[in-house]
Amino acid sequence: NVDSGSEQAINSLRSQMLMKLEEFKGIVFFATNLHETYDQAFESRILKHIEFKLPNAEARKSIIEGKLPRNAPYAADVRNSEGTFNEELLKELSEMLEGFSGREIKNCVLEALVRSVQTDMKTVSAEILKETCKTKKEEKEALKCKEEERKKRLSGMIKKNLDEKNYNVKSAENEQVQNSAIRSNEV
Repeated sequence: NVDSGSEQAINSLRSQMLMKLEEFKGIVFFATNLHETYDQAFESRILKHIEFKLPNAEARKSIIEGKLPRNAPYAADVRNSEGTFNEELLKELSEMLEGFSGREIKNCVLEALVRSVQTDMKTVSAEILKETCKTKKEEKEALKCKEEERKKRLSGMIKKNLDEKNYNVKSAENEQVQNSAIRSNEV
């Protein structure tokens, strides 16, 4: 829901950014998870697109292990006395977090560490790690369902409005005439 004021601001920023891109002599990287919303003016200036996929099971396992602080106190079911993390646990957590980005995995591990402290546990246990991963997975699934419901509802509303011809078609020319009439009345 973009109003005309914010639309003007967006267009102004877009124009300024395009001018800066034309002037810049270096390399610019854009990162987005909404590439389909890029303006065509940007698309025509982008030389290469590089897709970064979600981490696979081995990468998720590596991210989890990398985000577990070495000096934190762990229960024996997480890390053994030699300091090696439980491979089976890491594999299980990795499977639980399928479909998660690296950032989401990092946040999940951090939340588990915070939960351990908040519950006055002396160590970070496999149980708290698993519970946190399970909770985060459920939250993600609930958000996904909610988004799908919203899209269905919106799609239904659009279809209904189209079927009932409940819309107005304005040409750019008519809109300019209306805007200038409004401005002349304001003066």
